[in-house]
Amino acid sequence: MRAKYHIYLTAEERRVVINSLIDLRNDLISRGKYTDIIDELIIKFTKAKVKKIKIILAFTGSSINTLVYIYSYNYSYYQVLNMYSIGIEIIQGISATLGVILTVPFVAFISSMFLSRRRKRLDNIN
Repeated sequence: MRAKYHIYLTAEERRVVINSLIDLRNDLISRGKYTDIIDELIIKFTKAKVKKIKIILAFTGSSINTLVYIYSYNYSYYQVLNMYSIGIEIIQGISATLGVILTVPFVAFISSMFLSRRRKRLDNIN
């Protein structure tokens, strides 16, 4: 079984890769070489699924100063992972996301409880 690799590219990077493959294909054609592999790659890149990642940007507002701090000092990947502030930001992001996601079902449940009690009272009155 052949190994599969996943590459995450921005729209601009994807466009550059496809244009580079097309340029390479045209160069190979002008030299009289085979272009089968390049053709397969072009087809794979154009048919690849485009995954759109949705991020709740409100949570990055509190961590912008940490992100700027890390970026300005050019910390390595391992240094960033070992920073306490990164752990705190991750935990804050997870807890805030859970708070937002769980608020809607919780409020719906509480509202249904109040409405069902109100309906029972109105039915008892009539």
